[in-house]
Amino acid sequence: MDELKAEKQRLIRDKIKNVTLIFLILTIVLLPSFMYFKMSTEENIAFREAKNIKLATTMLAVEYYGNGRSLYDPKSPDGMANGVKERLLTTTQNEGDIRILSYDENERCVVDFIYESGHSRITYHLNQDGSEDWKLDYIIYYDRYNSENNNVRRD
Repeated sequence: MDELKAEKQRLIRDKIKNVTLIFLILTIVLLPSFMYFKMSTEENIAFREAKNIKLATTMLAVEYYGNGRSLYDPKSPDGMANGVKERLLTTTQNEGDIRILSYDENERCVVDFIYESGHSRITYHLNQDGSEDWKLDYIIYYDRYNSENNNVRRD
């Protein structure tokens, strides 16, 4: 009788061990796969948004040139004249952060800009031969400093 009871307990322990092992293996395999898929999706969305911003800056540059103005303001922290950032974000329906780093006044085109959305940072550069370089980065924030109330926010 004791042998039968011991055998039952051993079988239950083996089942629990097997279920735990299967759960552990699935977690080890599926979690990185899920994270990779999530990061890839976020980067693709941000890349599409950055391309829309590039197109919108080209269109706005022509409009501003027609009005005798420039959309680029090197003295501004974001590199844009007043109202340009808002127009770009409403035109493209994006919510990220745009910074124009350099602008060609003769060709009326953006040479370098950075677009950040969520955890993605897209860097754009227009080469002198007309080819474009796009760099996609996934950013993991450990601490974010909020200057308004001097708090550190952990993501």
